[in-house]
Amino acid sequence: MSEIRWAAGRLGKGLVVKLLVVDDDTDVLEALIDTLIEAGFAVAMASTAEEALTIAAGATPDVLVTDLDLGSGMSGFDLGNEARRRWPLLPVIYISGRPWLMNGRALREREAFIRKPFHNRDLLGEVHAVSAVAGSAA
Repeated sequence: MSEIRWAAGRLGKGLVVKLLVVDDDTDVLEALIDTLIEAGFAVAMASTAEEALTIAAGATPDVLVTDLDLGSGMSGFDLGNEARRRWPLLPVIYISGRPWLMNGRALREREAFIRKPFHNRDLLGEVHAVSAVAGSAA
């Protein structure tokens, strides 16, 4: 296994918020990473749920951002459920261009959903919101 690398980022006063971003579409993943690093977050990326769980086991993120449809293997919901089983207070932001995948699923505390395409400010707003909740729960 390769070394886990968190792309550098700092949010004022030396605060580092680590985000693990998961999407099987490389172009989308790179755009998300660029946006989040530019906003000052430390970011690790994965293209599968299994890879994300391996990364998180080595260095637990502060927030998980995952697409719902990750191709073959575990879905974003499966990933979110397993991550929350292992780290119950971990905030999860689900993203998808296919909102019907939500299929009436109720979001739990410290979970959010953003429909693709979205503005960067929408993603950043949700990340700030769930990381603030996570910080107050710690």
